[in-house]
Amino acid sequence: MACETDRIDSLVLATLSHRDLVRSVWLPDRRVREERELARFRLHLVEHKSMLKNRVPSSLISFGKPCPVTDLFGPPGHSGVRRVVGPGRPGARATAATAATTTPAWVTLDL
Repeated sequence: MACETDRIDSLVLATLSHRDLVRSVWLPDRRVREERELARFRLHLVEHKSMLKNRVPSSLISFGKPCPVTDLFGPPGHSGVRRVVGPGRPGARATAATAATTTPAWVTLDL
Protein backbone atom coordinates (compact mmCIF):
# COMPACT_ATOMS: atom_id res chain seq x y z
CA MET A 1 0.00 0.00 0.00
CA ALA A 2 1.42 3.32 -1.03
CA CYS A 3 1.83 6.20 1.35
CA GLU A 4 -0.66 8.90 0.50
CA THR A 5 -0.80 12.49 1.60
CA ASP A 6 -3.19 15.32 0.98
CA ARG A 7 -0.63 16.89 -1.32
CA ILE A 8 -0.45 13.80 -3.57
CA ASP A 9 -4.24 13.39 -3.52
CA SER A 10 -4.78 17.01 -4.46
CA LEU A 11 -2.34 16.71 -7.38
CA VAL A 12 -4.08 13.59 -8.66
CA LEU A 13 -7.50 15.20 -8.35
CA ALA A 14 -6.26 18.34 -10.10
CA THR A 15 -4.89 16.26 -12.97
CA LEU A 16 -8.11 14.23 -13.28
CA SER A 17 -10.22 17.37 -13.14
CA HIS A 18 -8.07 19.03 -15.78
CA ARG A 19 -8.75 16.05 -18.09
CA ASP A 20 -12.52 16.12 -17.27
CA LEU A 21 -12.34 12.68 -15.63
CA VAL A 22 -13.98 13.68 -12.32
CA ARG A 23 -17.72 13.15 -12.29
CA SER A 24 -19.91 15.85 -10.84
CA VAL A 25 -21.94 15.23 -7.71
CA TRP A 26 -25.73 15.13 -7.98
CA LEU A 27 -27.46 17.45 -5.55
CA PRO A 28 -31.21 17.07 -5.13
CA ASP A 29 -33.32 20.06 -5.99
CA ARG A 30 -35.43 21.91 -3.44
CA ARG A 31 -38.59 19.84 -4.04
CA VAL A 32 -36.78 16.53 -3.46
CA ARG A 33 -35.09 17.86 -0.31
CA GLU A 34 -38.46 19.04 1.06
CA GLU A 35 -40.06 15.65 0.33
CA ARG A 36 -37.20 13.89 2.09
CA GLU A 37 -37.51 16.18 5.10
CA LEU A 38 -41.27 15.55 5.19
CA ALA A 39 -40.69 11.78 5.11
CA ARG A 40 -38.10 12.03 7.91
CA PHE A 41 -40.47 14.11 10.05
CA ARG A 42 -43.34 11.67 9.42
CA LEU A 43 -41.11 8.78 10.51
CA HIS A 44 -40.22 10.74 13.65
CA LEU A 45 -43.93 11.27 14.43
CA VAL A 46 -44.75 7.58 13.87
CA GLU A 47 -41.92 6.52 16.20
CA HIS A 48 -43.03 9.05 18.82
CA LYS A 49 -46.65 7.90 18.59
CA SER A 50 -45.56 4.27 19.04
CA MET A 51 -43.42 5.22 22.03
CA LEU A 52 -46.35 6.99 23.69
CA LYS A 53 -48.74 4.13 22.98
CA ASN A 54 -46.27 1.71 24.58
CA ARG A 55 -46.02 3.89 27.69
CA VAL A 56 -49.77 3.85 28.42
CA PRO A 57 -50.03 0.16 29.46
CA SER A 58 -46.79 0.31 31.44
CA SER A 59 -48.01 3.45 33.25
CA LEU A 60 -51.29 1.75 34.12
CA ILE A 61 -49.43 -1.26 35.51
CA SER A 62 -46.96 0.87 37.48
CA PHE A 63 -49.87 2.67 39.18
CA GLY A 64 -51.49 -0.65 40.09
CA LYS A 65 -54.22 -0.53 37.47
CA PRO A 66 -54.36 -3.68 35.32
CA CYS A 67 -54.88 -3.30 31.59
CA PRO A 68 -58.64 -3.88 31.10
CA VAL A 69 -58.41 -5.01 27.46
CA THR A 70 -55.72 -6.07 25.03
CA ASP A 71 -56.34 -3.14 22.64
CA LEU A 72 -56.28 0.04 24.70
CA PHE A 73 -56.63 2.27 21.66
CA GLY A 74 -59.82 0.85 20.18
CA PRO A 75 -63.35 1.78 21.35
CA PRO A 76 -63.48 -1.02 23.97
CA GLY A 77 -60.11 0.10 25.28
CA HIS A 78 -61.24 3.69 25.77
CA SER A 79 -64.22 2.71 27.87
CA GLY A 80 -62.11 0.15 29.78
CA VAL A 81 -59.47 2.74 30.62
CA ARG A 82 -62.18 5.17 31.77
CA ARG A 83 -63.58 2.47 34.07
CA VAL A 84 -60.15 1.69 35.54
CA VAL A 85 -58.75 5.21 35.78
CA GLY A 86 -61.96 7.06 36.54
CA PRO A 87 -63.60 10.17 35.13
CA GLY A 88 -60.66 12.47 35.75
CA ARG A 89 -59.82 15.29 38.12
CA PRO A 90 -61.68 18.57 38.44
CA GLY A 91 -60.00 21.23 36.37
CA ALA A 92 -58.54 18.71 33.94
CA ARG A 93 -58.65 19.46 30.22
CA ALA A 94 -61.61 17.21 29.51
CA THR A 95 -64.55 16.39 31.72
CA ALA A 96 -66.00 12.92 31.96
CA ALA A 97 -68.89 13.96 29.73
CA THR A 98 -66.64 15.27 26.95
CA ALA A 99 -64.25 12.33 27.31
CA ALA A 100 -67.10 9.92 26.71
CA THR A 101 -68.22 11.68 23.52
CA THR A 102 -64.93 12.75 21.93
CA THR A 103 -62.07 10.70 20.61
CA PRO A 104 -58.61 11.78 21.79
CA ALA A 105 -56.35 13.35 19.19
CA TRP A 106 -53.69 10.64 19.52
CA VAL A 107 -56.22 8.00 18.44
CA THR A 108 -57.35 9.82 15.31
CA LEU A 109 -53.83 10.70 14.24
CA ASP A 110 -53.47 8.57 11.11
CA LEU A 111 -49.75 8.28 10.39
